[in-house]
Parts: sequence; C-alpha cells; structure tokens
Amino acid sequence: EEALERLSWGITGEKPTAPAGTGHGRDVSLDFRLEPAAEGDGFMVRLTAGGLEAQAGFAFDFAHKHLDNLLQRIENTQEACSEDGLKEIGISLWAGLMTGAVGALFEELKQKLGDKARYLFRFNLSHPRVELLPWETLYFDDYEGGAGFLACHPDYVVMRSPVKPRAASPPPPLQGKLRILAVIPEGSGLEVDR
Repeated sequence: EEALERLSWGITGEKPTAPAGTGHGRDVSLDFRLEPAAEGDGFMVRLTAGGLEAQAGFAFDFAHKHLDNLLQRIENTQEACSEDGLKEIGISLWAGLMTGAVGALFEELKQKLGDKARYLFRFNLSHPRVELLPWETLYFDDYEGGAGFLACHPDYVVMRSPVKPRAASPPPPLQGKLRILAVIPEGSGLEVDR
C-alpha cells in the first residue's frame, strides 16, 4: 500500500508540480498500439507521433517466472507488491516498449523537443494479454537526470484508450404473446384497462 501511495505521489512522496509561470511549448501525443504479431505468439508495438510512425517487436518476456510472480502479486489484492517490484515491472515494460525503431523515434522526439514538451503516452491495447499489464508502472531511467515512474512526472501522462466494447448479442426471438407488468398507484388518475 505504501508503494502504491508513493507511486501516486511521486518518488519523493510529494505531489509533483511545475513551477508557476513555466509553460510548455507543446503537448506531444505518443500513440502506442500493441497488436499480436503476424507470426508467432509475440506482439508488435506501433508508435505514432507527430505524423511519424515506427514499429518494432514488443520485447517483454511473458514466460519469465519472476516477472510473472510480480504481476500476480500486483493483481492479487491480498498480497502487497513492493515498490521495488513495481519498479522492476516498470523497467521491463519500458525496455520491452522502447526497442528498435520505436525507441529510436522516441529518442528523436526527446532530442528535438527536450524539456519544452509534455508527453502523453496513450496505449491502445486490443489483446487481453497486454491489456492486463500494469502500464502505469512504466519506469524511465532518464527522469530529469535520474530515474522514476513515468506517471509521476509532471511532464508525462500515461493513459489507456478505452477498449471498444463488443457488440451485444441480439435478444432471443419472442415466442407467444408479449406480457408487461405495470404497477400503477391508486389515486394516480390514470385510466387503465385491467
């Protein structure tokens, strides 16, 4: 619980705030789409930002027993996960996300915009296997010259795009007469045939 509190208020335990009067030059939307790979059982990451696009394999080891144990602890509300556990998952998610061309595009944007931008990490997760991962624990090792949870930094936002609801199945066909139960209070003045 303490680790989750610190995660929500930042590494220092204080609510992060930007100094008064410091505006950002630009908000940058980084749209990450994670989809099953065409071959094998892995996933591909597609990053779209500012009209640019990059794609790479998602290098997260779903079979790693220690990471799986940490994920189970996060999901299990009965057993607490330490801050170090959250950090380890966040580092693994960051490393898996920022591989190849995706990582290169992010670095290019960071170099161009530097500290004059705020970055919105928007995740479109269409598969339950990646949807269940705790993206809010992303841990970035170049956090103002140090390291920290991305979601705790005032210049970063981590959000999930809503999953499109599945179409509801049609109701079964009506058989027989339609029956309706209506309760009408006495004295309502409604003229109802009984």
